[in-house]
Amino acid sequence: MKEQIATEVMFFFIAIIVAIPVAFLYLYLIDFEPAFEGLSKDEKVLEMDLFLIGGLLGFIGLYLVRFTIWGVKKVLTGD
Repeated sequence: MKEQIATEVMFFFIAIIVAIPVAFLYLYLIDFEPAFEGLSKDEKVLEMDLFLIGGLLGFIGLYLVRFTIWGVKKVLTGD
């Protein structure tokens, strides 16, 4: 039981670390550019919101992949 909890906590932190580059990739793919030379206050807030959305999507995506792999392993091993 302790090993399962430790594995889950480790995967949680790995998912958070991997979600950060996914958030940057998300911002790059939507091609967010300011209207003028610099970012206005509203654009800075929007950029941060989009970054958080990208990170959340990356985190959820990683867990979906993990649960899919877990499900396939269960089906193939017959547990």
